[in-house]
Amino acid sequence: AIFMGVAGFIGALEYMRITNTTEKLSTRVVSAILAMVPAVAAYLFLGQNAPLFSQHSVFIFAASVAVCLWGAFLFTCFRPREIPKASSVINATLGVAVYIGFTFLCLALLKRDFHNGNAWLFTLMAMTWGSDTGAYFVGRKFGRHKLAPVLSPKKSIEGAVGGFASAIVAAVIAK
Repeated sequence: AIFMGVAGFIGALEYMRITNTTEKLSTRVVSAILAMVPAVAAYLFLGQNAPLFSQHSVFIFAASVAVCLWGAFLFTCFRPREIPKASSVINATLGVAVYIGFTFLCLALLKRDFHNGNAWLFTLMAMTWGSDTGAYFVGRKFGRHKLAPVLSPKKSIEGAVGGFASAIVAAVIAK
């Protein structure tokens, strides 16, 4: 759980760096912390296997979401800046709470709450590695048709199909 929290925080910082290139490091760090608050609260307080589960767990989780929402708003809006720039920081903070926070929360919960959680995590990692590797090699060898040239000019439809097939092979091997 600690590893997932640290990895999620690093991912949140990276997301903030990509989406808010002109912001100071301190702004990105505060935004990343605020974004991870609901995921950490969910891990600690929600579910029967939660380390701090109590009758008030749902209220605590709701409060953590409020801290994220209002914290992002207050931290950004009470500093001298233009509205589009403030809006960009708020949107990125809320986006990273869902995109990064929720993803790493699901990984931590998979380990904590599911029978054979380690096996499921290993399978997921094997599929990710297999997909990336297969997409790279198939795309390099056979890639002719661009998948999304605006987003990633070197990605191809053939590579995507190779990645999908490689992920299935990796899952079968992991099983």
